[in-house]
Amino acid sequence: MLSFNAHIKYQRLRFVVRWILFVVLPVTAIWVFLGFILFFRVAEANSYKVQAACPLNCSAFKSMLASMNDETETNVVGHWHFRRQLGRMTVEISVGWTTCTRQQASVIRVQTVERPSRAVITARVRIPTPPPATPCLRQRRIQNIRVRLRTPVSRLKLYDGSYSPPKLRWPK
Repeated sequence: MLSFNAHIKYQRLRFVVRWILFVVLPVTAIWVFLGFILFFRVAEANSYKVQAACPLNCSAFKSMLASMNDETETNVVGHWHFRRQLGRMTVEISVGWTTCTRQQASVIRVQTVERPSRAVITARVRIPTPPPATPCLRQRRIQNIRVRLRTPVSRLKLYDGSYSPPKLRWPK
């Protein structure tokens, strides 16, 4: 026969073991199962929207992929060059990209990440997808964009975020 203290410890241990076996483990198993289902559903959905990692700005290949995905436009990262400084905190950059269509493409978003001594600027371009049978004209497009920074430009180094690692654009 167990002593009273040993009996209480045994009851607590029995309660904890039952709690783990019948509550914690089944709930954890359910969450893991649901996580796998969600992961495979997302992976299956993304497998139809394959994006190519091109070392160049391969808009023709990306537009072909977009037409396979039934998309009407493609978003690519455009390379930019420093054009001029406009005031203390504003710069003008020239964003360039290559397109296969005569339709007008446009810069949809300029993302700026500022640190105390540097700013990384990334420009995203929306390019309309040509019909699948059209030949690629490989037209070069340029658009000038004004970017407002939070820090005076004279204190910053500006980097192009379309490269990995980002490329220094100003000052040269």
